[in-house]
Amino acid sequence: MSPKSKDMAGRGRRSAQSRRHEQSRKVKKFVKGFKPSMKARLLELDPRSLEEVLGMANKQERRAESYQGEKEAQKERVPKPFQR
Repeated sequence: MSPKSKDMAGRGRRSAQSRRHEQSRKVKKFVKGFKPSMKARLLELDPRSLEEVLGMANKQERRAESYQGEKEAQKERVPKPFQR
């Protein structure tokens, strides 16, 4: 392997490492904006890219909305106490 090809191979690795670091930085910055409970859930899942964290956040949000809907529906079903 010539010295020039070694340099090029090294640059490729650093570039990939740099891209991973940049992606990780973006993910952390994005997750920072969430409420603490959502932030904790997302960080437990250890997302590697913005696409992953967006998908996970959407899934968590749908679960939370579903839970809220069920909770409200349950309140509506509770019979009112008997009054004279």
